[in-house]
Amino acid sequence: MAELRRLTDPRPGAEMTATVRDRLAQQRIYLIATPTEAARTPTTPDGVAWLGQVEKVIRSGVLLIQLRQKDGNTESRRAWLNALRPLLSPEGLLIVNDDLDALRDKSWQPLADGVHIGRKDARALGEGDLLRGLQNVRQELGSEALLGSSTRTVEEVRTAVEGGVDHVGFGAIARSPTKAGAIRADLAEFVRCTQAFPALPIFPIGGLNTDNLHLISNVLTRRAAMGSALLDAGDPEAAAQAAITWSRGG
Repeated sequence: MAELRRLTDPRPGAEMTATVRDRLAQQRIYLIATPTEAARTPTTPDGVAWLGQVEKVIRSGVLLIQLRQKDGNTESRRAWLNALRPLLSPEGLLIVNDDLDALRDKSWQPLADGVHIGRKDARALGEGDLLRGLQNVRQELGSEALLGSSTRTVEEVRTAVEGGVDHVGFGAIARSPTKAGAIRADLAEFVRCTQAFPALPIFPIGGLNTDNLHLISNVLTRRAAMGSALLDAGDPEAAAQAAITWSRGG
């Protein structure tokens, strides 16, 4: 991950409005968009094809997208964010995984609406302390950007909230094709988290697809973060629409 740097916008009045948080609260399906190994850049044939899959998911009504490119660098992530942004409507939200520097371009123009910081990176930024790491990130982001993190227990969710996050991922729920070593979370703990923090957008993540969403149906507000289950589907738009229907109680 890029070294933590000051990102607070010094311009008067430059702060995140309630509208952004309101838009986040309305989201039910969260697309974790990981470019394929063959999709080196947004302009290669494979990159264009991958963006086409993302666009199909967006067309279904999914408006919350996270770019997750673990093997890239800041410049490549900025290129992907520049390519993803035009696919979203003005109501859409774009998050970048773990790279604070990619949030803005070199001219300080925003490329994404926020950052997701995983446990490992947050602890590293807090010299081993998760809370301190998240607080440091929130301070660096200022109030204008969304902050998300990864959780597995009620205590981790509580720490994340205290650290200034706006939303969290909770998991892994099932075996994931993209994170083979992910530790499975306790589903009863997930329900407790949603009960303890009813106003916080909590997105269960890890191995979810349209066949196992029933695992997380026993909550007031249905949400899910999904990646390959949508982007690798034969019909990404139909798969995303099925997930949206489930999130609405269908």
